[in-house]
Amino acid sequence: MSDDGAGRRGLRYYEAVPYLLVLETVEREGAWIRRAEPPELPGCAAEAPSAVEALARGGEIPARQIEEQWRFSRRAVLDWLAGSDDAEEEES
Repeated sequence: MSDDGAGRRGLRYYEAVPYLLVLETVEREGAWIRRAEPPELPGCAAEAPSAVEALARGGEIPARQIEEQWRFSRRAVLDWLAGSDDAEEEES
């Protein structure tokens, strides 16, 4: 376990902890949208017209938003699916 010398764990430690992500379809102002939220973190939800966009807005998958569009690097997504840290490096 890595810490900062004061016994506190770094962000990487907490990012590695698996958690459940609930995706649901909800109605907002007459439109149906997808909502992604980890039950352990109430209020930390992302909402979008599609599940993929909701995951991108929530930072769950490697993506960049350019104006109104979400862009996905094929390599970054494949690395992310394989569990590689390279996806995070390419996203930056």
